[in-house]
Amino acid sequence: MLCVVPNEAPDLDAAANAVLRLSQIIPSHQKHILYFVNFHATLPLMVYLYNRGIYSLETIRANRISKRKRFIDKEIPNQSRGYATEDVDSCYGVELLIYLYEIHCTYVGVLLFKSVNDCTPKNVSRYDRTQKKRSRLSNYNSRV
Repeated sequence: MLCVVPNEAPDLDAAANAVLRLSQIIPSHQKHILYFVNFHATLPLMVYLYNRGIYSLETIRANRISKRKRFIDKEIPNQSRGYATEDVDSCYGVELLIYLYEIHCTYVGVLLFKSVNDCTPKNVSRYDRTQKKRSRLSNYNSRV
């Protein structure tokens, strides 16, 4: 199978190259968020997208993050179903927010942001049916 990658993109594995080709239509440095699944998930792909100004969210197998292996082997089996924790780590010089959660087998949700405020919308408005006009929200999605 021939894997064609864009000129300026690195040659990653075949699944990551597919994400690179499809992400070429996304404008750079606009704070877009790209979601993709376990099969396409690699840390070098996330770092490349981050350098293009595209944030990414992916579910990745926990054993692909080597620093977490001891924690995963020792701590996760003792926790109840639905256990989740978060941590900040650095990979290839980029800061990662890592959410470790266990469902059926161990998966890690990885967010690539410099800080949580990078992904928070600044001005959000919603249509209020009772007042029949748009109103500005001061605390967007405060439950999360």
